[in-house]
Amino acid sequence: MRNIIFLSVLSLIMHPVYSYASTKNIPLKADHFPFLLQEVSGNRPIIPIKLGRVHYHMMVHANADFYMQINHSTAQSADVILRSHVGAYGIQQSGKISALGRDEGILPSFQVGQNTWLNQPVSVFETPADGTGMLGLKWISQNNVIVDFPDREIYLNTDINKSVRLEKKIRSIDYHAFKMDHDIKSGKYYLPVTINGITKKMVVSMVASLIIDSKFAEESGVPLGAVAGDSGGPSGAVENNYYLGKPVAIQIGSWKAAESQDGLIEDIYAYQKKSRPEQGNNSEGGALGADFLISHHAIVDFGNYTLYLK
Repeated sequence: MRNIIFLSVLSLIMHPVYSYASTKNIPLKADHFPFLLQEVSGNRPIIPIKLGRVHYHMMVHANADFYMQINHSTAQSADVILRSHVGAYGIQQSGKISALGRDEGILPSFQVGQNTWLNQPVSVFETPADGTGMLGLKWISQNNVIVDFPDREIYLNTDINKSVRLEKKIRSIDYHAFKMDHDIKSGKYYLPVTINGITKKMVVSMVASLIIDSKFAEESGVPLGAVAGDSGGPSGAVENNYYLGKPVAIQIGSWKAAESQDGLIEDIYAYQKKSRPEQGNNSEGGALGADFLISHHAIVDFGNYTLYLK
């Protein structure tokens, strides 16, 4: 018998799933701590976390629209209270949807660094990265997260303009600052990126490689290279991704990176099993992943919607 508790419809009405009131009992502190880079189709920032009594690891994922994610076995160990079953979602391997599906629930407590959160929402589904969950966009935006890629540190609840350490670093290095657009509906942080004179919005995702959407690549004249492999989306889609067929110079405003062939091309909408917007200007052009951010010494200040690149 599963120990995770499913609540009745009545309790759902009486106790809304996403309640943050209890966090007021434990004021959040400014904090910073190191992260590790884990290679999973490109680099991903990983931090230790304690889910109640359970020690775990999470990637900080700025292209994930939930608060946090863990798998079902971890949810059971962490005493997660499941409140709704969403349906078929989550994969145990590329192209194979997990029979467990996706559930939404409440995690009684978790700790990152010096801070503890109580009764926070958690999405429960399977991923191939067993033993590693995700802290998503809602957690990132609520905690004014700053990711310092050069020193591999994450700051929480910190104003970069009041941090002597960070302000000194930004002033001492030839950084270029770019204001990100925070889309309230999706929670994503975007920048307008230009390739060969064609501009599309790209997500500052912080995980994996530079990803150029196949349509953006076609419109900007970036040819497909050899097949690099395939990507398995969380809804069961399996899509080939390709190496860049020629070097590409990423441009943001007046800043332009040196040409590079590091990155992948894939149909990001097919990967997510989503319809591509009819108006091309509204579609995403891909993602600025960790590999790109690392190579340009990035500091990502989500609280102030600012990306610093060198």
